[in-house]
Amino acid sequence: MHLAVSRSFGADIRLPWVRRIRVGGDLKDGFGMVLLVEDTEDYELAILGPGAGVRRTVTGLTGTSFAFSAAMQADDFPEGDPASAAVMAQVR
Repeated sequence: MHLAVSRSFGADIRLPWVRRIRVGGDLKDGFGMVLLVEDTEDYELAILGPGAGVRRTVTGLTGTSFAFSAAMQADDFPEGDPASAAVMAQVR
């Protein structure tokens, strides 16, 4: 997975990603997109806080992005510290 982050101060954090193929991996279209082998896409995301403790886990993601809303950030980081990392896993 190729995970990116885009944010503005005090706003939602957008976490988009590009899936990676797990079987084969040959470029079929010549433009860098590998065909999906799995029938479905399923991802899990963990938002980590300072010291690498997990502050939020999101499961059952089927799209290619997640919006970590300002309200979620306030709930997960009442001390005001921003998320220090995010870990993404492709389940299938």
